[in-house]
Amino acid sequence: MKDMVGIYFTVARIMSLIFGILFCITIIGAILGVPMIIASNKFRDASKMSDKELVENRSVILAWGIFIAIVFSPTFIGLIVLLILALMVDNYIKNIEQGYEELNNRSFVDRVEEGASNAWQGVKNTFNSNKSNLDKQRVELEKLEKMRNDNLISKEEYETLRKKILGL
Repeated sequence: MKDMVGIYFTVARIMSLIFGILFCITIIGAILGVPMIIASNKFRDASKMSDKELVENRSVILAWGIFIAIVFSPTFIGLIVLLILALMVDNYIKNIEQGYEELNNRSFVDRVEEGASNAWQGVKNTFNSNKSNLDKQRVELEKLEKMRNDNLISKEEYETLRKKILGL
């Protein structure tokens, strides 16, 4: 993973520098060009940092990563790829900060598989949660219907309680 972080810093540095210079060709483009050149320098510095320095500068590194992702957002793929890489680098640094360096030694494929598994589990949990909520609503509505049929509540009370159960 350390190699991937180094590659990210190198690619981000080169892209920021090239596009920063290109943007600076025009005066209006310099508004983005100068910060892009600054970002390039930040990524160059980050590529030489020790783990401790990465932890100390984590928020700055993430902010510059998000900045270049936003600049490249007109190319939607550039935005997605750069954001994913910026967040992966941030996670790498967070693992160092929290003392979980061994997590950084896992392969990229393992990380992708774990991420996909976590996403799938989240989807399943959401659907199961919604299903159990629907089951609870159904039971509550059946009780409410029985109360109305037994003339324990008025039609107006029934409608009010029904809307409350359905969240309307």
